[in-house]
Amino acid sequence: MERIKSLWKIDEQYQRLFHNGNQILRLNSSLKKIGIKNDNEIIVKHGMLSIWEEFLSIVELVEGAQDFNKPGLAKKAIKNRNQLINANFFGAYSKFIPTEKNTRQVIAHFEDNDDTKIKDAASRFFDVMYENAENPQIKIEFRQKKSKGMQVG
Repeated sequence: MERIKSLWKIDEQYQRLFHNGNQILRLNSSLKKIGIKNDNEIIVKHGMLSIWEEFLSIVELVEGAQDFNKPGLAKKAIKNRNQLINANFFGAYSKFIPTEKNTRQVIAHFEDNDDTKIKDAASRFFDVMYENAENPQIKIEFRQKKSKGMQVG
């Protein structure tokens, strides 16, 4: 399981192994003991693939929905996308990144007024930049800009 994690960047809790179309549910013993031979093929999948498929379906629904239904559907899509990000899904399936980026055009404006999304994005950015930091601390604050008179622009 560690080797799978190092090769395919799928955390152990999300690893799904298949042999001859059947999922291998437990690896308490060696592959030989469960009937897998040297030349047999084992397929490794990320356990969040079903969430990815659901995410894409919801984004399609957002595109075709009437305006009053879009915010609720977009919120579901955003929740699914966040689950995928937290599970490092795109680390394992980098070929899906362009598709995920395209879906942002559909749902991004439903996130724009949410300060937590900006904080989350900044945190993810710095997590990647300083992956092995011993004691990372990120503090992001939003304050209302003090202004006098009328602003134009």
